[in-house]
Amino acid sequence: MAVAGFKPIRDYRGNKDLYGKTITITRHAVADDLASAAHFLMGESTEKTPIVLIKDANLDFDDGVYGPSDMMIPTKECIFMGTFLADRRD
Repeated sequence: MAVAGFKPIRDYRGNKDLYGKTITITRHAVADDLASAAHFLMGESTEKTPIVLIKDANLDFDDGVYGPSDMMIPTKECIFMGTFLADRRD
C-alpha cells in the first residue's frame, strides 16, 4: 500500500483532547480508515461497485509519497500490539 498527496498518519500526541487533557498516545491511521471505508462501500460480492470517490475528507495535503514503512507504528509504541505481546502470567 502506498499513499501520495496527503499524510497517511495524523499524530495527535501533544494536542489537547475535548476535555483539555494532553493526548499522549493517539496516532490516527487516516489512509487505512479511508481504504476501509471504500472497501466497505465497494463490497466483495454482488455489490458491483467498482470505485468509490471520497470527497471533502479532512486531510493534511502535501507533495509527499509514502510507502508501507511510513504508515507503520513501531510495535513497542502501539497500544494494541503491546497488549498482544505483553508477558502473560499462567
